[in-house]
Amino acid sequence: MNKSIFFVDNSTRCFYIFRLAVAKAFINMGYKVYVMSPPPYEYYSERIKETGAIHIPYKMNGKFSPLGDLKLLIKYWQLYKKYKPDFVIHYTIKPNIYGSIAAKINSISSVSVVPGTGSVFQKKGLVSRIVVGLYKLAFKYPRKVWVLNEDDYSAFLSRNIVEKERLDILPGEGVDTTYYKSVSIYKRHSPFVFLYMGRMLREKGVEYIAQASKILRKKGVNDFEIHLLGLVDGLSKDVISMEEIKGWEQEGLVRFLGSVPDVRKNIEDADCVLLPTFYGEGVPRSLMEACAMERAVLASDNVGCRDVVEDMYNGILCKSQDVDDLADKMEYMMSLPEEKLNVMGLNGRKKVKECFREEVIIQRYLEEFNLVDVGIHSDFFLK
Repeated sequence: MNKSIFFVDNSTRCFYIFRLAVAKAFINMGYKVYVMSPPPYEYYSERIKETGAIHIPYKMNGKFSPLGDLKLLIKYWQLYKKYKPDFVIHYTIKPNIYGSIAAKINSISSVSVVPGTGSVFQKKGLVSRIVVGLYKLAFKYPRKVWVLNEDDYSAFLSRNIVEKERLDILPGEGVDTTYYKSVSIYKRHSPFVFLYMGRMLREKGVEYIAQASKILRKKGVNDFEIHLLGLVDGLSKDVISMEEIKGWEQEGLVRFLGSVPDVRKNIEDADCVLLPTFYGEGVPRSLMEACAMERAVLASDNVGCRDVVEDMYNGILCKSQDVDDLADKMEYMMSLPEEKLNVMGLNGRKKVKECFREEVIIQRYLEEFNLVDVGIHSDFFLK
């Protein structure tokens, strides 16, 4: 085939976790695959290279600055000109904006994937207005812009960010349901275990989790634990400090587990996975993984979460940014019998297999690049 494709991301770790299976599929189709992503996380870049992909590290400042962003645009333009890929797929804000422009300058076909809008539509400040304006400029050029949920699809249309004929929904970024699979029949834990998986950010609702724990314990509801699993990401302005988390631990509100490379054991050890986020999610990975492993979920009635959680079917939805409602829903979840929790878990796995299975997502990529009519079984793409 002798064709090449660039995957351009703002995080080596996130590309490895969320998108590596797509890169593997293109390698298996005969493409020469390049992955552009910033350091650190040497472990993840080595795992990417083990697939046969070529990793190109580059520097990127998370904050917007005219000079820094101009340098980034030039860097993309230079690399695309040097390697001359046939296609480029961009992820996240800055690659989507400046990478799409650089691809257009080099006459290279591109696709933009928006894995969640973050704070762009939630906040009304100058940065949000700048991002929306840059989206409108840059998204004139990709052959397709993919968002991950119905809310973002509607928002992009209502704000005239991209024409309807080039906008589509990619249903999440896929979960390997053969990897995320429960190894035993669910048995209720004592005490009941709630698990949060993700970065320790206020916008993800972590602070609300601690506050809800305090409310319940003041009511005399004590037969539960809350496990916090994930990174204290110092690069994020919204990060919750380790000092604050340690304070919650000293009060007996939560247990902090840090970050682990494999979350499956933690999910198995939980009764319910929590995500009271008010962040601009795409389709939350933690909810898909929990559902794939047959665990009930409790999430806010928020963008992205609604695509995974059907209230009282595979989990429960709570009001966004309402700690009292979160505490009430946590107490209600604990009141459910083991049989009902088990049914919710089974329903969750069924939904993930129908809507968010990794093969479904890969198929969408292959359809976009006209690679589906090759008479090869889908297992080939994942080997």
